[in-house]
Amino acid sequence: MSATAQVEIRRLDAMCGAPKLSSQVEVTMGVRVRLASISEAEFGPYEQAAADACAEENVQAGHWEAVEALERARQSLRRILP
Repeated sequence: MSATAQVEIRRLDAMCGAPKLSSQVEVTMGVRVRLASISEAEFGPYEQAAADACAEENVQAGHWEAVEALERARQSLRRILP
């Protein structure tokens, strides 16, 4: 079974404090998605990797200075992640 839905796409860097870039797209879905809880032990490494990537992307894009980037990324991710 497949379905068509309107979804909003946001880039990770937009969620990390960079200028928001979003667009409306139409997606045909035929995939099942299963959401599962993760433990704090699993979340820690994920959170660090996401913060590192967010910081690097924003520094390379010229949005943030390197000395502040990691802390800004962590703050941004805390606002959007549980």
